[in-house]
Amino acid sequence: MVSGLNDGPLQGLGPISCWTCHRGHNVPRRLARADWESIATAHEADFTGGRPNLGLAMAVYSASLGVDCSHCHVDGDWKDASKPAHQTVQRMGRIFEVIPTFFDKNVRAPVTQCFMCHQGRVRVEKLKP
Repeated sequence: MVSGLNDGPLQGLGPISCWTCHRGHNVPRRLARADWESIATAHEADFTGGRPNLGLAMAVYSASLGVDCSHCHVDGDWKDASKPAHQTVQRMGRIFEVIPTFFDKNVRAPVTQCFMCHQGRVRVEKLKP
């Protein structure tokens, strides 16, 4: 899996290791519901009329990286995709397609979150310190 990610969506970003996401555990930590739910609730009006589950997705991004909306978006123009962080989200989204290919979906289908690697930080810790 590590080779597939390093040679695929993460190519050129520097290598990750198993430790990057697992941190010594069989299954990576997941984001606590309370951490994203409070963000989704606070911004509920901002997501009205958007695509289904938009509030959930944005709240999970925000809590997973420990950032507010302006980290990826231009204030006042949420559709402006010019910020580098917004463009990185497009690249990282491929991870959610690649990781399931390493599992037998009849045995276990992983549910991947940004938090598993980021754990509340913009930059992931790539190798065990």
